This record gives sequence, structure tokens and C-alpha cells, in this order.
Amino acid sequence: KVEAMLAASTLLWLRVAAATGVSCDCTPAGCPAVPPAGCAAPRNVLWLPLGDSITWGCNGPTIQDCHQDSGGYRVPLAMALTQHPLGPPTGVGFNLSTMGTLETGPPYVPRQWLKHEGHPGWQINMIDNILNKSLATSPTPPDLITIHLGTNDCNGGVAPEAMVARMNSLLGHIYAQVPKAQVFLGDVIATGNSWNSCIKLYNPMVPGVVSQWHAKGMAVYYVPVYAAMQPGCGGSGDNTSLCGGHQIHPTSAGYPRMASAFALSILENFK
Repeated sequence: KVEAMLAASTLLWLRVAAATGVSCDCTPAGCPAVPPAGCAAPRNVLWLPLGDSITWGCNGPTIQDCHQDSGGYRVPLAMALTQHPLGPPTGVGFNLSTMGTLETGPPYVPRQWLKHEGHPGWQINMIDNILNKSLATSPTPPDLITIHLGTNDCNGGVAPEAMVARMNSLLGHIYAQVPKAQVFLGDVIATGNSWNSCIKLYNPMVPGVVSQWHAKGMAVYYVPVYAAMQPGCGGSGDNTSLCGGHQIHPTSAGYPRMASAFALSILENFK
């Protein structure tokens, strides 16, 4: 069945010894408990996605558009990170699992991919306020954290400078509590609404925020999500290519593009 094949694909063994003729792959029936000789097991990576309705995977402007089977950018990113070979610097796909207080996504992908903190309507400080609860959802700290936040701050009239202060607070709390986590911070995708001007003022500040925390020793990296979603998001009309839902949320074509931006940054920087 397709479900069994997809589940098995999350535990593929890398062909690190192709010359030996040993198959390192799983089959639809399952994976060996111990990798065969000459094969390496995928690295276990625990991922905490932080965000709002875009991280949930909503496809419209109301809570009714946030479906329980929506995976947003999370599912295509999980698919990318579990493929082999992942590419430099690791050369091996991840055995990926997720954490968070929410669990949503399509039923045909591994359940271990579906936990997150993507809360519709939430602003940066709201995620900051529940960070302790998020981290308490796993007995071990996250290896990987992705962040896409700021859409609702702009929609709520928060000044870009105040958004930077909020993001600095969130990053400071992350670094204090899980200093070894590798954080990938995206700027904000465009919207077709009037508050897109706020997004355009905030986004150029994000690389500076990342640089400041990186200089303090934090493993944090900038992800240019806005650029990845252009052209196509922020245009006029209810649906314009990569974004729909009144130009607030990506379409099913847009979410994989967003995932690709995160995947590329993770490929290049995750240690």
C-alpha cells in the first residue's frame, strides 16, 4: 500500500557502500532493526516547527480553512529531509520526528511528522509565551527548530521594530533553554493585504537579528522565504499562483516552495 511505502521511506538506509552490492534500503514490508554491514542508519533528528496558521497549513483566511489534514510546508519539508542522500554536509537522510502541542496533517504520512506549534492567528510573543510548554512535549530537546512568524503581528498593527524586539525575546529564550538546537528563522511571506508594507519593512531586519544571535554563539540561520515565494504571493486577487486565501496563505503549490527554502538552508547549514 502507498501508506506502507511512505512510512518505510522515512527510514531508508543510505547506500554508503554501493561497491559491496549490499542493499541499504527498506522494503514496503519494513526496515531492518539493525543496518546491514556497510550501511549507515539515518540520523535521528527531533524537529520543533514554530509559527502561525501558515505553519499549520491553512488555505484560507478563517479558522474553518485550517483543516486537520493540512500539512502546510511541514510535510513537504519532512519528505525532503528524510530522502537519501540528503546532501552536504551530512550525506544521509534524517529519521525525522516532531514535537509540539498540536498534531495535524494528512493521515497517509508518518504520524511522527505531524506535531508542531502552528497556531492560527498567533503573533510572535504568543509563541514565546508557550515556549516552555512546547519544549515540555518531549523528554529530549529539539535538534532542529524552524520559525515562520510575523504575519499576524503586521496584521495586528505591531510596528516592525517591536516585532524585532519580540523575535529577539523568542530567540533569547530558545538559546537559554535549548542552546544546542539549530534554528532556522524565515522572513515573512508576502500578503495581498494593506499590511504587506509592514512585512516589507520587517523582513530586511531579519538577517541582522540572525547575525546578532549567531555572534553570541547561537546556531541560527536566515531563510529567505519571502523571495522563494516570488513571484506569486502578494499579488491582487484571491488566488495568485503560489498564494491563495486572500493572499495570506500558500496554495498546495506554494507550500512546497516554502518547504524548499527551508530545506536548502538546512542542507547548507545543519551540522
